[in-house]
Amino acid sequence: MKELLTNFFNGECYNAYEYFGAHYEKDGFVFRVYAPNALSVQVVGDFNNWNGENHYLNKIDKRGIFELKVKEINSDYQVYKYHIQTKKGKWIDKSDPYAFFGELRPQTGSKTYDLNKFAFSDEKWMNNRTKCEHKPLNIYEIHLGSFMQKKDGSWYSYDEITPYIISYVKKHHFTHIELMPLMEHPFDGSWGYQCSQYYSITSRYGNPGQFMNMINELHKHNIGVIMDFVPVHFVKDDSALGRFDGGHVYESRYLSNRHSQWGTYLFDYSKPEVMSYLLSCTAFYLEKY
Repeated sequence: MKELLTNFFNGECYNAYEYFGAHYEKDGFVFRVYAPNALSVQVVGDFNNWNGENHYLNKIDKRGIFELKVKEINSDYQVYKYHIQTKKGKWIDKSDPYAFFGELRPQTGSKTYDLNKFAFSDEKWMNNRTKCEHKPLNIYEIHLGSFMQKKDGSWYSYDEITPYIISYVKKHHFTHIELMPLMEHPFDGSWGYQCSQYYSITSRYGNPGQFMNMINELHKHNIGVIMDFVPVHFVKDDSALGRFDGGHVYESRYLSNRHSQWGTYLFDYSKPEVMSYLLSCTAFYLEKY
């Protein structure tokens, strides 16, 4: 991991998600978080009744990396947060910036999830795909929540909506769909453009495995998938990235560069760790989904 961390702190890392976050091992989950301004960090959740006195993360790097293996967590869907002590001694609760899944709003906890259980079977489409330089390219932009809803106004799951998308795309001769952002976000009306958790597929329509299956089925029907990505800003909600460890980890320390016109925090591209966070997130969706 030495090379990964070197790249991370140089702003050139494309696989930070392989190290940070919650990762499944045979005897529990390993948690790692970057919190350079924290005095201490605990992991809290249902597994310890949200009391982290016995679950302090160890500071394993002077630049602010904390780590702990939690043997009490050995399955998916375990809700957790980081309980962080700031330099001023205040304790704050934060969702995991690298979590692969999370709770449905208005809840804000992260959830453990092993992404390696699903096996794609779309090799034929992947091997034959092209940039459509010499054949028609026709893209249908879609927001899953408004494309189709059930009679009671609830959403279809990734699994449920997939056949309807395939039918519609084929009927109207589209070659690709472009999904509006599916990163977790707190406000339904934002259509996903004001994100809170960048590595977490939104729980509105199901879990990461169901989303993988959706992509798999679309590919099998020769439908390409483009996913909107919003590496510009993030919501100011207390549980999200803003003032993550009491300091300005992801947003600018300068007030004039911190706030966007949408009432969100802007990512600070001058920080190598932020560049690595976003580069890795881009690579994450290409690699895992």
